[in-house]
Amino acid sequence: MKIKSKDIEDKLPLLCWENGCIISKAADVTVPLRVGLPQVFSLGMDDFNTLHQTWVRALKSLPDYTIVHKQDWFWECGCVTGGHDTSSVLGNASDKHFDGRRHLKHSCYIYVTLSSVRHIACNSFFSALCSGNVVDEEKLDDSAVKAFLDSVTQFCSILESSGLACTRLTSEEVIGTPEKFGVVEQYLTLALGEDRPMPLCDIVCTPTDTKIGDNYLSCFSLSDLSQLPSEVETYRRHAAYSTDNTLFPTGYTYTLGFTLPFSHIYNQYFFLEPQKSVISRVEKRGREQQSMSGVSRENAINKQFNDQYLNECVSQARRCVRSAANIMLWDKNYLSLMKKNTLTGTSLASLDCTVNKTETIVPQIFWGGIPGAASQYPSEMTFLTFLEQACCLIYNEGNNVDIGDGFGIRLCDRIFGVPLNIDISDYPMQRGWTDNRNKFILGPSGSGKSFFTNHLVRQYYECDSHIVIVDVGDSYQGLAKLIFEQTCGRDGVYFKYTEENPISFNPFYVSDKVYTVEKKEQIAALIFCLWKNENEFITKAEETHISVAISGYLDKVVGSGDFPCFDGFYDYLKSDFTGYLSEHSVRKDNFDIDNLLQVLSPYYADGMYHFLLNAKENADLLDKRFIVFEIDSIKDHKTLFPVVTLMLMDTFISKMRHPSLSMKRKVILIEEAWKAISKSGTAYFIKYLYKTVRKHFGEAVVVTQEVDDIVGNEIVKNTIVANADCKILLDQRKYSNRFDEIRQTLALSEKETSIALSINRDLKIKNRSPYKEVFITLNGNFSSVYAVEVSKKEYLTYTTEKKEKERMLQAESRYGSFTEALNQLNTE
Repeated sequence: MKIKSKDIEDKLPLLCWENGCIISKAADVTVPLRVGLPQVFSLGMDDFNTLHQTWVRALKSLPDYTIVHKQDWFWECGCVTGGHDTSSVLGNASDKHFDGRRHLKHSCYIYVTLSSVRHIACNSFFSALCSGNVVDEEKLDDSAVKAFLDSVTQFCSILESSGLACTRLTSEEVIGTPEKFGVVEQYLTLALGEDRPMPLCDIVCTPTDTKIGDNYLSCFSLSDLSQLPSEVETYRRHAAYSTDNTLFPTGYTYTLGFTLPFSHIYNQYFFLEPQKSVISRVEKRGREQQSMSGVSRENAINKQFNDQYLNECVSQARRCVRSAANIMLWDKNYLSLMKKNTLTGTSLASLDCTVNKTETIVPQIFWGGIPGAASQYPSEMTFLTFLEQACCLIYNEGNNVDIGDGFGIRLCDRIFGVPLNIDISDYPMQRGWTDNRNKFILGPSGSGKSFFTNHLVRQYYECDSHIVIVDVGDSYQGLAKLIFEQTCGRDGVYFKYTEENPISFNPFYVSDKVYTVEKKEQIAALIFCLWKNENEFITKAEETHISVAISGYLDKVVGSGDFPCFDGFYDYLKSDFTGYLSEHSVRKDNFDIDNLLQVLSPYYADGMYHFLLNAKENADLLDKRFIVFEIDSIKDHKTLFPVVTLMLMDTFISKMRHPSLSMKRKVILIEEAWKAISKSGTAYFIKYLYKTVRKHFGEAVVVTQEVDDIVGNEIVKNTIVANADCKILLDQRKYSNRFDEIRQTLALSEKETSIALSINRDLKIKNRSPYKEVFITLNGNFSSVYAVEVSKKEYLTYTTEKKEKERMLQAESRYGSFTEALNQLNTE
């Protein structure tokens, strides 16, 4: 069979690129734009209403005979990971876990075209694909083009006023280079997102099928009012993420985007014709319907609708617009394309659209979708409506993207599980979203708090941060062991009290032997904690003499080179300092040295707690970047707990204020242990941390699981919550009946509440490891939900499940190291 053929260049409606615009063979001038849409699932009802109003205002700012073609590309690709140091066992495991994961990427383009009277209503018979290219006799003068370009600038400004990033495309991005495809070539070859050059493919058109290269092309077109629902909205209720008391909104056309799991294009067109000519045509149609009303009752009914349309147009100053929308999809396998057609039809049906697959006019629709060729779109495939209704069909949600650049933690988007870099510390402060880096984490038992915080501190550690953790429950034991082995014992210090291996510190040891005023004050606070009961009064004389004793001992150590420890300080008190008191005739009622020595004796030499303050290993924790204090076994111990609390405070404050660490990030994470700490009379420490840690490039993180902990505790409400601009919530379904209390305490907006309560309500586990979700809000300026999905090695390191931890401990004993146990269990 002989097939008629033409060179694609002869039929291509585009002529050239000139002064940042696409010029068509019909003398149409098109300004191509890229628009950055808000992240999917990050908008509230008010946000969608605001966006809708923005689109209406922006389109109204354009002159008559303008065509706006909005084109949303969705293309399937594989995830490419990398960037971790090869020494990071868990980082490399994460890269392998996500590498190649299939997902959809999205780009939004807008082509604003200045057309003419003749071409703005061109039907399919006069498409450049079917006829020669004849330029209008009417020429566009310079003043008309200049006025058009000014209006496009205003159009962009209006979009940007609502947070939509709007940038003009360059010639390389539109028409490409010898080394790189532009958007025109990508569209013509259906190679969306491909920037590598390739030959343009053949386009084969038959009465039943259209092929672009090896791909069969299919098209669903919204081209008639009868195909549309009786009412449209600016947003729709997401049933799976909503609750009985909250509405989780998505864009009205959300189901035409990321829910279609294959490459496709969603086109929408706005043809802005002179209002008078549109009304004139509608009135003419009304007269025709009136004259034929005796023949058919349908004409009489349509006449009533026609009159209602005209009345509303005039009385409410509505802008009339011809609009159209379509979805293009393709596949090399015809049967696979039929399955995609079924999914697309189902998505359109969910919008109450009665759309059938378009067949006979697919080539003209495809041709009208070429960037800059919107005037080629068949006019018979458009419908007349008001601008407000047409804008409801705009796709308003884009990809989840990285937050920040470089530093951050790896979380996943909740649709495809694609890894994202999320900076919830530095970037929000740079943007002005937050004033501090502090964090408050709330989630019930089993919601994955410890799992998430393990994931957070591990990646902070890999970014050269100093981490101090106060824990109850051995949640960080696996991570500490791994770090200890990876650093050959230089880091990953794990303090836990047991009878066989009691916890041990050395408050007097400083590696550089530089004792600052603050260090001396911390030692003094420790001595008073050991000497006095919580309610006993400390006199000024006692403060003075203890300070003199500490300074004297430290000077002696520096001069003699002796190893500093509590025993040495006790010996100094018995000898040198007792002599000093005698020389200065200090009376016993001013300073009772005998009472002091008696009270301190249990911590000296062979005393009951001699181990506590005389450590020789890990004596100085200043250079240790990962330290865990496990205090579960001593949190009710009246003697040990206050001392350990002071020592962990001393550890972090020393890091926070030491000049050598001024440019290092410092994090203290207190998981559940904050209740025990506050009961010990040192609640002021938490208040101090949350108010001052920001000044020292640090952040304080408190984790809790009980609602009453935040609702009924003044320390939490007035200090922790008030000074934590980053709030993180895990599964809140157990708290759904009490969430109003949480919402008020955390000052969450209605939008944040609906997003937070959507956590874990629709987990898509197919082809993914089990995961849970986490809600993050940054002072109300940004809020979103992410998935916490990890590799098997990360899971085995973080897990707090007793059965899994026991399995790891047995494997560690069998293989001789925690790292080797991970490697072996990972292959099972």
